[in-house]
Amino acid sequence: MKTFCANTILIWFENLLPSLLPFMIISNILILMHWEHYFVKLLLPVFRKLFLICDYGIYTIVSGFLFGFPMGAKVIGQLYGQKKITKTEAEYLLSFCNHVSPIYCITFIAPLLSLSTMGTIVFLITFYGVPFIYGFFLRHTIYKNKINHFKNKEINTVKSLDFPHCLDQSITDALISIAKLGGYMVFFSSIGYLIKIIIHSLTGSNQIFTKIYPLLEISSGLSYITPGIMESFVYLTLGGLSCLFQTRSMLKETDLSLNHYCIHKSIHTLIIIMIYGLFLFTKNAIM
Repeated sequence: MKTFCANTILIWFENLLPSLLPFMIISNILILMHWEHYFVKLLLPVFRKLFLICDYGIYTIVSGFLFGFPMGAKVIGQLYGQKKITKTEAEYLLSFCNHVSPIYCITFIAPLLSLSTMGTIVFLITFYGVPFIYGFFLRHTIYKNKINHFKNKEINTVKSLDFPHCLDQSITDALISIAKLGGYMVFFSSIGYLIKIIIHSLTGSNQIFTKIYPLLEISSGLSYITPGIMESFVYLTLGGLSCLFQTRSMLKETDLSLNHYCIHKSIHTLIIIMIYGLFLFTKNAIM
């Protein structure tokens, strides 16, 4: 167990801490100072037409894709708690805005899969393209008449703090969040170790365990095996139990449904599998 936990902490320290903590601090400052609009100003004209949602919703989309998991859920929880977005908007955004970050994919997943530069680009386009198009599809079908995009929500009556106070509060909140994330990772890695012992004692093999471990803790689980690209797509899309509990933690102060989030994550995964199956079918047909 010591080796499992040590490896998990090392991954957290070397990959997640530097790639997530700065964005957590920045995002907290933007939300506390009510500066979200300025962060996405250049993207507003295009994203307003695509997603027909208020500026706070656009900030959620950008931060959810750019900052990385679990920042999508955290931002949604913060903005919904401050009544900057409605419950319907929050549920809609939660259906496609909570993923691992591009930096995480580039610095951790790409080397793990030995992807070339072009391979990494294709991987990123596919991985983020599916939820992006899915969000666009939902907005123009299920949520077509459920969200009023013509009026931005008014900022809550609570006056924003001055910058030094916001900075201090943002750093404190970010440190708590990143430490909690590490705690979840260690816990589910420990559970993984116990499952490994049980499976090995029953079967004498670790083959089954290698398929289960990434479903518990995605980062240490993928580092434990040598995954294929398709496996990585599926595991990264699902996120694992650790990611699910982290998302729950970010939303615990709200009445947003975790079941809603899980359903859409499952749909993302099915779409990925279908795309891969279509690719194999086309490849075999050509050959």
